[in-house]
Amino acid sequence: MTSPATITGRALLAAACAAVFASSAAAAASPAIHRAPTHVQKVPSTRLLATFHPRGGVFAESLAIDRHGAMFVSKTTWGTVANRGQLVRVSPAGARHLYGPRIDLGPTSLLTGVAVSDRGRVYVARADFGAGSSLIYRVRSHRISVAATLPAGSFPNGLALRAGRLYVTDSANGVVWRFRPAAAPRHLAKPWLQSPLFAPTTSETLGANGLAFWHDTLFVVNGSTGALMRVRHIGDASPVAVLVRRTHRLLTADGLAVDRAGDLWVVGNGVATVSSTFQLPHGQFLAVLSRGGTILDRTVDARWMNYPTAVAPGRTTKTADRMYVVDGAFYGGPATLRSFAVH
Repeated sequence: MTSPATITGRALLAAACAAVFASSAAAAASPAIHRAPTHVQKVPSTRLLATFHPRGGVFAESLAIDRHGAMFVSKTTWGTVANRGQLVRVSPAGARHLYGPRIDLGPTSLLTGVAVSDRGRVYVARADFGAGSSLIYRVRSHRISVAATLPAGSFPNGLALRAGRLYVTDSANGVVWRFRPAAAPRHLAKPWLQSPLFAPTTSETLGANGLAFWHDTLFVVNGSTGALMRVRHIGDASPVAVLVRRTHRLLTADGLAVDRAGDLWVVGNGVATVSSTFQLPHGQFLAVLSRGGTILDRTVDARWMNYPTAVAPGRTTKTADRMYVVDGAFYGGPATLRSFAVH
């Protein structure tokens, strides 16, 4: 692994990954979980849909749902020498199937954001926290191709599709990339939108992360500042407005989604001390906000949480009243996909 001193914007992630490599086997063998104190306002009753294996050795980072209700989860299997990436397709009933070829990620890459178009085209980001290249892939059932390349030092994270264009947050550089996928790879050089509000607070944290659309309005969360931003009229890339400014209640925000009523859902990873003993992060959360930025509800350190990374609303008639959430299990334990009813 590249020395943390040479990793722009991702030293903390590299260090954490190194600890995961060293402790994943121990975590898998010893499933005992030490929980932080729980402070909960409202806990949704969740239903377990899928668990991703190998237990303790997998990081599940993102989730996208197609119009038929199939769920695509990006997972990285940590390795002592090289990591492996794979998309997993989960049916509405919870049946798991590997989707697309396995991706050799090398020692310093992981899979991050996933997006699915209305036509069923699947995209996933490969983020490199070393000196390698970060990419956006298009994944088909039997092959994979590069949809876009990003400049060195980029860390693509959240993905979202709107009007045929793919939007990508760059958590290291504090920008949003935008491109229209085509048959040939796109070589991205100039960000669509750049703002200090998207930047990480230090070189050891990740900035702009989750993003989601409500019609032509784009919302972005910055996990290192706890801020929620809004960009109206995306065709013109209008100025960035701050809806929630630097609040501890949204620190470590990761996945972001908008439900059919227009409410915003955010999940946060929480904070953990990397050690040889598996310990769940504290401060994990699931929050619901209005489009104006008011926090309507917030659940913290619920029993089912293990480093929540992604949230998405159901897209079919039968699942219109359900939300889906991924527990990434970055520090060990089981990575899972769950659902719960929206009341």
